[in-house]
Amino acid sequence: MGNELRNFENSEEMKAAVAYNMAGINTSSLSKALRLSNRQAEEIQTPMEIFGMETSELGGVYDVYHRTKDFSRYVHENIFNMSKILTRKQLSKYEQLLKITIKNRNLIITSDTF
Repeated sequence: MGNELRNFENSEEMKAAVAYNMAGINTSSLSKALRLSNRQAEEIQTPMEIFGMETSELGGVYDVYHRTKDFSRYVHENIFNMSKILTRKQLSKYEQLLKITIKNRNLIITSDTF
């Protein structure tokens, strides 16, 4: 499964999902990349929905510390909620997409987020 996930990370589907999610909320691209059923697609949260509120300017060390802690907790809660909807394989791909989205958006996260 590890090799398959590495292949997915470099796949056109992943690149398309990341590109669409960088531009805005696009459940369709996420659904295609993760091969979601219609029911799953209705319930899933895209990375942009998760991270949309986290992209505003952070001011001061206190604010950065508390926002990153909240953000980390929010990501964990989201992954837990998605684990009820997605298969293990889909969840692994979803986590990869979250990591890439975080990296591409240069979001500040705590070390225990993943």
